[in-house]
Amino acid sequence: MITLTIHIPDKKAGLIRPLLKELDITTAPVVTKKNNNGKSRHLPNSETVKAIKNAGTGKTKHVTDFKAFWSSV
Repeated sequence: MITLTIHIPDKKAGLIRPLLKELDITTAPVVTKKNNNGKSRHLPNSETVKAIKNAGTGKTKHVTDFKAFWSSV
């Protein structure tokens, strides 16, 4: 699987979404927020926020290499 980020103008999304759905391609909106200097920045989704919180509170598994990681999932 590959993940691509494609910026589509809002007014064109109605044309593109049905085509992507027909091709069995899933879509998800990217949430952005303007910061103090007026530039947009990406906001993490709820799964990423949860992972960040878990890492900060020690609710993560420590692995030493990829093989150890892969056997833990």
